[in-house]
Amino acid sequence: MKSYSDKESAPVFIKFAKPISQLILLGLILLTVSGIGWAALGYPEKQMLVVKHILVAVLWVVGILINNVYEPKLHRLAPTPGQSLTSGFFQVQKQLLALEAVGTICFYTIAVLGVLLE
Repeated sequence: MKSYSDKESAPVFIKFAKPISQLILLGLILLTVSGIGWAALGYPEKQMLVVKHILVAVLWVVGILINNVYEPKLHRLAPTPGQSLTSGFFQVQKQLLALEAVGTICFYTIAVLGVLLE
């Protein structure tokens, strides 16, 4: 298998990736601040709220791992156009996809718990 680079798609990806990342970061900050706010206001710690806090913490860890460990590895191992893909690239890609799946599951579980806590 060889890498084929689409030079036209890179600017489009860059254009959308940064605002989406900023939106995700803003959402995480709001989740964290709301959790701290609930605790500061003295709301009772229901079991679902504790689970939500734990999932927000997991989401932070997953995000930090993706941005600071796995994406740089993936970029470092990415082949240049015409070069063969390596097993290391595939391995890091699978790990990154697994982390993204964990993050997505955490996010939707947090959303459901937020609705159930109302």
